[in-house]
Amino acid sequence: MKRFRFPLLAASALLVLMACSSTDESVKDELKNAEPQPVNFDAYVNKGITRAGHTGDLGGSSSYNLTTAGVGFGIFAYYTDNLEYSSTTIPNFMYNQKVTWSSSKWNYTPIKYWPNEYGNTASSDDIDKVSFFAYAPYVDVTASTGQVTGDKTYGITQLSRNTATGDPLVKYITRASGSVVTDHGVDLLWAVNNSNGLPYLNQTRTAGTTSDDKIQFTFNHALAKIGAMIQAGDDFVDYGTDATANKTKIYVRSVTITGFATQGALNLNN
Repeated sequence: MKRFRFPLLAASALLVLMACSSTDESVKDELKNAEPQPVNFDAYVNKGITRAGHTGDLGGSSSYNLTTAGVGFGIFAYYTDNLEYSSTTIPNFMYNQKVTWSSSKWNYTPIKYWPNEYGNTASSDDIDKVSFFAYAPYVDVTASTGQVTGDKTYGITQLSRNTATGDPLVKYITRASGSVVTDHGVDLLWAVNNSNGLPYLNQTRTAGTTSDDKIQFTFNHALAKIGAMIQAGDDFVDYGTDATANKTKIYVRSVTITGFATQGALNLNN
């Protein structure tokens, strides 16, 4: 019996390989003749109760958001050919690409197209992969150092440089005084894929992709909103009455919160 099992298994494996090869070739043939398609984006903001600053959809109509403020968001994109995203890759497809809202959609320039190595200039015979990370609000930086241009002492102060390998980082310093809400401090956001809560890793352009297909970022608030409630003690109020009825005035000169980090680096791959 042993003499017959091996040929049968080998024949079965050959059939499987032939089936996979046929499917792959069909996809490749379709992509080879497909029109180049631009990479497009969409963006939303999670409206969690733990947040700093103002809220609202990035493309919405609330009083303060990245749309009306005109600052947009920044993208890091890593092209890895037929390989998976890893700690050795650099943002060679997009580095801090600015995306802003105009004409009722998110726009950027120059337009990037999905890689497609199935034409005459193909350097590999496998599907190309691109990984996308994003943060907001966008800041201008010097690409070789990642330093924010201008005199920036708080908010987003630095990004990982354009030659840095691995996950993109955003360095942040809280404002020494004032409020994110009232003083227009920086409400740091990072983007994820809403289906799994992680970045868009190893994305491919599949057969049939059109210009209407978008990378849809969901932005999360990286900061926590902290408030304080002041309550008068018995020694400040006459017994038998209350502070309101007795017109007692209580002045709070300052509130100090300790034990919290005032700066750090946000890894966009989280």
